[in-house]
Amino acid sequence: MADTHAASELPSFTPASATSAASPPLPPLPPSGQFEEQRPSSSGSGNESSHTQSHRSITEAERARMDKILLSEIGVQTLLTRLKQSISSIRDFSTFLRKRSLLEEDHTAGLKKLARALNEASTKPDNRQHSLAECNKSMATMHEKMGENSFRFAARLHELSEQLGDLAGNLERGRKTLKSENAAAEKSVKDAEIAAEKAATKYHGLAEQYEKARGGEATKGKFGIKKSGAQFEEELLRKVQVADADYVSKVKAAQSARADLINTKRPKTVKALQELILEADSGLSMQMQKFACFTEKLILSNGLIVSPMKPDTTNSTPERSLRDAVYHVDSEQDFKAYVLSQRTVLSPAGAKYEQHPALAPPKPKHPPPIQTRQPSPPPAGSPPASVAPTPVLPHPVGHLQSERTDPSSPIIGHPLTQHATTTSFSGVPEEPQQPIAHAVPSQAPSIPLPQLPSQNPHAHQNAYDLPMVKRIFGLSLEELYNRDQTAVPFIVFKCIQVIDTYGLDTEGLYRLPGKHHVIEKLKQEFEQDQSSIDLMDPETFGHDIHNVTGLLKVYFKQLSDPLLTYDKLDDFVAAAQAEIEDDNQRRDAIHSLINDLPDANYATLRGFILHLNRVQQHSAKNQMTIQNLALALGHTLLGDQQQITNSAIANRLIETIIANTFIIFEDDP
Repeated sequence: MADTHAASELPSFTPASATSAASPPLPPLPPSGQFEEQRPSSSGSGNESSHTQSHRSITEAERARMDKILLSEIGVQTLLTRLKQSISSIRDFSTFLRKRSLLEEDHTAGLKKLARALNEASTKPDNRQHSLAECNKSMATMHEKMGENSFRFAARLHELSEQLGDLAGNLERGRKTLKSENAAAEKSVKDAEIAAEKAATKYHGLAEQYEKARGGEATKGKFGIKKSGAQFEEELLRKVQVADADYVSKVKAAQSARADLINTKRPKTVKALQELILEADSGLSMQMQKFACFTEKLILSNGLIVSPMKPDTTNSTPERSLRDAVYHVDSEQDFKAYVLSQRTVLSPAGAKYEQHPALAPPKPKHPPPIQTRQPSPPPAGSPPASVAPTPVLPHPVGHLQSERTDPSSPIIGHPLTQHATTTSFSGVPEEPQQPIAHAVPSQAPSIPLPQLPSQNPHAHQNAYDLPMVKRIFGLSLEELYNRDQTAVPFIVFKCIQVIDTYGLDTEGLYRLPGKHHVIEKLKQEFEQDQSSIDLMDPETFGHDIHNVTGLLKVYFKQLSDPLLTYDKLDDFVAAAQAEIEDDNQRRDAIHSLINDLPDANYATLRGFILHLNRVQQHSAKNQMTIQNLALALGHTLLGDQQQITNSAIANRLIETIIANTFIIFEDDP
C-alpha cells in the first residue's frame, strides 16, 4: 500500500527524446534559403513532420509500470546505472568532438599552407602567367576561405567538447552524492530491521522459558540456588514483559524507517536521478544537434565558396565559381600574350644605312630654339645648346660610397639623391630629366632638331612617331645606373611615392597580391615610356594599392642581380645565420656588408628600407609589423637561390635591417 501511495506522488519520468523540443534554440544557419528551393518538394514539409512524429509519447499504462519498477527496491540502482550510461556517452562524444576539432585545425593549417604556396607559385616568372595565374589565384583564395571556415568550425567543436566535459563532471558528482545518500538511507532501514529481528528472537526465547516454568519445571538460579516455581515464573514474566516492550519499539522503529524510505527518501532520490538523467540526455542531444548544424553550415559555406549562387538582381556582379575560374583559362591567349610581351627585348636590325655628315643638307644658320625642361641654368663650360643634355647624378660616381655610414658609429649621414634636384621619398618628387625626344611638346613635332655629328638625321624624326622602348625589368641595377644615370630606378621611386601617399594604412601591404593583368599592364607601360605614366592618379593602378606593391615586388624579383647581389649573398646569409648572442654584432656585420654594395644597390636599398620603416610605423592599421614585412619580402630582396634553404634566415636578415634602419642609413632631410 505504501508503494502504491508513493507512486501517485512521484513525478512522471519523461525520456530526453520527448523533451528535445524544449532545448535551447540552435544557432542560425547561413542564408541558405536558395538551397531549400532547389530541394525536391517531397522532402520539404514532409521531412519536418516525420521528425516531429518519430517521438511517440508514453502511455499511462507504460508510465504506471515504469513507476512501479522505479519505486521498488531496484529502482534507485536502475537509475544509477542509467545515469552512468549517459555520462559515459557524453564523455565519448566529447572525446569525438575534441579529436575532430584537432583534425580540422590540422586541415586548416594544411589548406592555408597549400593556398599560400599556390599563390606564390602563380607569381613566379618561371611559371605561366595571364589567365592561368588568375585561375590559380582564384583557387588559392577559395582554399583560404575554406580554411577560415574550417578554423571557425574547429573552434566551435572545441567549445562543444569543453561544455560536454563540464556537464559530465557535474553529473558524476551529483550521481555520487545521490548514491551515497541512498546507501545511507537503505542502511539505516536495514539496521532497524536487524535490531527488530534480534528483539524478536530474544522475546520468543524468554516466552518459551516462561511457558516451561508455568508447566512446573524447577530450575536452578544463577549461582545454583534452587528457586521455587512461583519465584522463577514471576522472574521470567518480568523479563518477557521487558523483551516484549523492546520488541514492539524496535518493530515500530523499523516500520517507521521503511515508511520514510519508501514514501520520502526513495521518491526524492528517484526524482533527483531522473532530473540528472534528463539533464544528461538533453545536454547531449542539444550538443549533437549543434554539431549537426555546424557541420551543415560548414558544408554549405564551402559549397557557396566553390559554387556561389547567382545574384537575384542584374546589377550585382556574381562571384566566379571554381568551374568558371578553370574554364576561363585560355592557353592560346596566354601563349599570344607571352610572345607579344617579348617585343620589348627585340634587338635592333643588324645593318642600317647612315649618311655621311659631309653629304648631309646644309644646316640653317639660326635654328629655332628648342624648349626643354632643365633643373637649372647650365654652368660655365657646359656644352652648347645644340647638344642634347644627358641626365646626370648630383654627385660623381663613388660619392655614395664615400658617404656611407660606418658600422661602428650609430648614425652617419647618407643623402639619397637620384635626380638633378634634391628629392625626398616623403615629398612630391620632380620628374627626372628626359632625353630631348621627350622634352619637345607633342603638338609641335615639326620643329627641326639640331643634328649631332654622329647621328642620323632620320633618327630624330622617328623618335616622334614611335614610343621609346627602354627595358627596365630583368636588368641589374648597375646596368640601369650606367644607362640612365639615376641611383634609384624611376619605377622604384614612383611606386614608393604612391604607396607613401595612398597606402600606408592599407591592411596587408606587400602581403596581399594585386591583380595580375593590372600589374602586367603597368609593367608594359613603364617599359614603353615611364615618363608618360601618371602613377599618382589612382585610376592608373586600378584604385588598388596592392597592384603597386605587386609591381614593385615583381621588379625586384626579376632583377638579373638581386638587390643584395649574388656576390654578397653568401656573406649576408652567414651574417644572419651566425650564432651571435649580441644582436649588435650581427647588425654591425650586416651594416658592413651593406656599405660594400654597389652604389645603385646601396641607394635603392636605402630608399626601400626607409619606406618599409614608414610602413611598419603604421602596423596598428596595416597589420604589417617588421616580422610580417620580412616574411613577405625575404626572398624578394635576396632572390630565390639555393643558398637560402631556410626562410628563417632571410627573414632574420630583413628584420635586422628594418629594425636598425636609422643606424644603418640616415633618414631623408
